[in-house]
Amino acid sequence: MPTSRTPIIRFPKAPHITPRAVDLFARMQGCFCTCEPDRDWVHLGRCSGCERWWELHAQLADELRCKPWEWPCILDSDDDDDGKLGDPWVRRRQRRQRALETAVRERRRLKRQQGKRAAPPMSEANP
Repeated sequence: MPTSRTPIIRFPKAPHITPRAVDLFARMQGCFCTCEPDRDWVHLGRCSGCERWWELHAQLADELRCKPWEWPCILDSDDDDDGKLGDPWVRRRQRRQRALETAVRERRRLKRQQGKRAAPPMSEANP
């Protein structure tokens, strides 16, 4: 039985990025894994860098108000989701990560500009 229902077109929402989320993401970028590579490709133990990354990730997920099924809320640097590019959850994580990366870059650019303005001019008397 055919209907005359018009489908609702829903556009994806832009991720809600807060200043605290940008701070957390910037700190996550400073965490480095020093774990020994496992023979079985299983990451059983975690180094201090991995532990810190996952702690910050949990705080970031709370700050971004992610749903429980959106875990992890951003792509791990070791994640290989190339095979799942059609998955809407992977695309959402990619959008969220790109928005955070852009916000961190913009914040760094603004700080550099403010630093250049705040620097006192060098005079010839004081080299």
